[in-house]
Amino acid sequence: MAGLCEGGNESPGSLKASRNQAAANKFSSHLWYLVPETVVLSLFDDYVPTAVKTYMAQVILEATKVKKKEKKKTN
Repeated sequence: MAGLCEGGNESPGSLKASRNQAAANKFSSHLWYLVPETVVLSLFDDYVPTAVKTYMAQVILEATKVKKKEKKKTN
């Protein structure tokens, strides 16, 4: 197994930790498009089924209504 590691002196545990860190770093660099403000862009994606788009639109509209009600209560 040591021959598979660079330099042959890393333990399998340290390799696993470094791979986990690399995967986490790569994943976190893609989180920018998962913010709520960009979710609406999926409504224009041809690969998203119409039924899913309809459901998403209903949820977005309902959330907007709730936020407006909350805003009125605080004013």
